[in-house]
Amino acid sequence: MTPLASRVEMAKRSLGLVVLSFGAIVGLVTGGTFGLVVAAACLVVGVLIFASSDYGPTKEARTQGLVLVLVKELHARPMRNGKFHEISDSNEAMQFELFAHCWLVSKASFPVNITAVQLRLTKAGNSVVNLERVEGDFQNWRLGKFTEEEDSMGNRCVKTTKEEMQELNVADALLTGLPREGWLHYRVQNTSPSELKVASIEVAAIDHTGHVHRGSMSGPRVIPAYVWPFAQASAQTVAATPSS
Repeated sequence: MTPLASRVEMAKRSLGLVVLSFGAIVGLVTGGTFGLVVAAACLVVGVLIFASSDYGPTKEARTQGLVLVLVKELHARPMRNGKFHEISDSNEAMQFELFAHCWLVSKASFPVNITAVQLRLTKAGNSVVNLERVEGDFQNWRLGKFTEEEDSMGNRCVKTTKEEMQELNVADALLTGLPREGWLHYRVQNTSPSELKVASIEVAAIDHTGHVHRGSMSGPRVIPAYVWPFAQASAQTVAATPSS
């Protein structure tokens, strides 16, 4: 709210209080039917003045604390020169591709627009690590899922499937009670696997009013990640494939 708008709202509230006070005084001093009529009229006018102002918490203020944020799981893929880097020393500083599976839900009675989502990683000693957001590239990654099956001979084997990963959608407003989930991709430098295992991980969702809704890591941390690169077939490859 601008300073001018704030002064106007204060003036409205002051006028409402004056009208209510005047009605109460006239009602007490005059008494009788006339006093009651004047008091009732002042009560109605005063209430209308208050109703026309932004008295009490505004819709913007009521968004505070009404968006729940949860980090369901985190996958960290160690990389070097664009390739997977095998972990041989848990204390070696390296680069990681971080994939955070997040969940949002709004308790507000009106749509809430999220303007930004940030991932915060804090090492032991309150050392905050800078993270680089990578957007719009989940078509290049797949999440590995492992299931245990039994064949006809009674032997148990592990079957691997690769699932698509949907980026967390913050373009559409959050509606009351409808959960929104998806993935965030960040890149972190100079961090060791041991530091990543114990670091504080927090996601902050910022709404259109500037309020920040935070959620801490509560699910598993998978290091190294069950997230693998996925190479899509190019249009030329598809076109060159003979049809049956």
